[in-house]
Amino acid sequence: MSAVGDVKVSLVLDGADEFKVQVTRAADSLDKISSKMDGLGRASQRAQRDTWALGSSFREMAFNMELARLTITNLTLGLTALPRAILEQASFFDKTTLLLAGLNVETATFAEAQQKAAVEVRNLMSVASASPYKLNALVDSYTKLKAADLASPDGFLAGLVNTAGKFGKSSEELKRASVAIQQMAGKGVISMEELRQQFGEAVPDAMGMMARAAGISMGDLVKQVSTGTVEAKQALSLLSREMYMSSAGAAHEMSKTWEGALNRISTSLTELAVATGDTGFYDNAVELANAFNTFLQSDEAYADANRLGLMLTDLTDAFGATASFI
Repeated sequence: MSAVGDVKVSLVLDGADEFKVQVTRAADSLDKISSKMDGLGRASQRAQRDTWALGSSFREMAFNMELARLTITNLTLGLTALPRAILEQASFFDKTTLLLAGLNVETATFAEAQQKAAVEVRNLMSVASASPYKLNALVDSYTKLKAADLASPDGFLAGLVNTAGKFGKSSEELKRASVAIQQMAGKGVISMEELRQQFGEAVPDAMGMMARAAGISMGDLVKQVSTGTVEAKQALSLLSREMYMSSAGAAHEMSKTWEGALNRISTSLTELAVATGDTGFYDNAVELANAFNTFLQSDEAYADANRLGLMLTDLTDAFGATASFI
């Protein structure tokens, strides 16, 4: 019996034995074909199961490899993020000290300029600890005011911080206000563009404060400024005094706001990072970096690079030969 059943043929013919034998053999062939088809079907099902299992294995392997990669990446970031943050903050103060030292043109030597700059940086950190503004914003503003060659950049900064705080301005707006002051001082005269637009973004009452500082009306101030005859240094000195007198204590009040509290937290974390770096960690890291750079420029490093290049060349040649063979 086969899957397709018996094949029976009945013919009443004389001498038909040969035909009957051929039909019977045909039935046997059909049985064999049916069996082979059944076997092929079962083999196909096994192949599908094996393919699915292999695909699942590959997917699981890829997932595990990606999970391992993410784990290693996160672990690396976790172990290096804190030291990197400490080094970045210490480096920021290093660069700020050098910048301020470069602006201390009244000192006899650069070493003296660096000593004075270090004191200025410490004073800025002290101011920032109670300020509603970020430390980097205060440093940026102070360097611009100092570059403007004002008589008392620290005093001007105190008045500017209080005035910006009185109007609830952000750290970025504080920096823009210091840019406007620097530009006016650089031009030598007060211009309406910087006074009303750039400086006015951080200090909405900029025109009024300047008029009150000069003891004139707003209209007279506009006329004098429009002629380009208002000397910058004298006007800015009067403005600094007016800002200090009319806005004293405003920065302290703004420090009680949510933004002020967040900025003071940022400053405290920065101070902790700098204190950590000052233990010798920053200096050691700089020495290691310099030593590594020295090695990279050595003959040994170039020899290693040459050997690596030859190995990569052999590898690419092997890949090319394999591709040509295929």
